[in-house]
Amino acid sequence: MKKYPPVLFAGQICGVEGYVESIATGLIAGIHAAALATGAEPIPPPRSSAFGSLVHYVTHADARNFQPANITFDLLPPLERKVRDRQERHRQQCELALQQFDGWLEKCEADPLVRRL
Repeated sequence: MKKYPPVLFAGQICGVEGYVESIATGLIAGIHAAALATGAEPIPPPRSSAFGSLVHYVTHADARNFQPANITFDLLPPLERKVRDRQERHRQQCELALQQFDGWLEKCEADPLVRRL
């Protein structure tokens, strides 16, 4: 179905496990469907966020070795600077994700479609 970009999937059929992950993929599918229906350009969530990393995993995983996924820190991209302490690394990843997610929300809110809702 990758040959047909306007076809959107969500939930278990797209390769996620869990209620939260299924809801997240349904939300992004709905946002992108609304954008496509109005001629707007869908804005993908930032890769550094759990939302964006889950979407990235589902859309870029090797089909031969694909396994349905829950969101984990392993799906997030590594930090630019290596941090050995796991707790500190996770804190920094969360901080970066929140900053970039806020920027993404601002872009989405600037979209005329979103303002009409």
